[in-house]
Amino acid sequence: MNREDVFKKLDEIYENKKARNFLNHLVRAYFPNDKVEKVFVKPKGKFKCVITNDKLVSVKNILEGVQSEEFKNDFFQYMHNMFNPNVEAEAPIIKLMDGKHLAVQGANTTTYMSSQTYVVFYDWVLTRFMKGDKHIGWLLKGINKENFISRADGIEDEEVKKIVNKKRKEAEGRATFALGDLSALQELKNKLEK
Repeated sequence: MNREDVFKKLDEIYENKKARNFLNHLVRAYFPNDKVEKVFVKPKGKFKCVITNDKLVSVKNILEGVQSEEFKNDFFQYMHNMFNPNVEAEAPIIKLMDGKHLAVQGANTTTYMSSQTYVVFYDWVLTRFMKGDKHIGWLLKGINKENFISRADGIEDEEVKKIVNKKRKEAEGRATFALGDLSALQELKNKLEK
């Protein structure tokens, strides 16, 4: 699925009253992003992206594949034919992944997402939040939102970009503490002590 398709699917889940609790669960499990870990060992059972249904792969599977003789042979063959215009060379890592995506998992959940889908999911949540979605704001309650502005700046949505610029201008106008202020405070303290 491309970015627009994932956004559309997330919008559909969000609008569906019966599925909204599941979306709430995903937001709480995958936010903030320090809750998200790469899946190192493939679990038993279904191992597909919860949103796109893409096949997933674990870090261990990739590492084992990279160490195989077949991968090494493919790699050397790729390096040999890399600049040969008569040979169509497939990158060995693409062949190894075989259309699968690296899996990530949030906290307190049995769901998995592909790493690419997680990035789009994160942007979708930030877009909703930046546009003032009260429900998403409620779900993100208690999360430090300082990193949201820099991340939201990369979202390709004109309305979000305007909001980010406005928030940056507001932050510029706030009072700041400078090291030079310490000397003035020290002088005041000395006067009061006398």
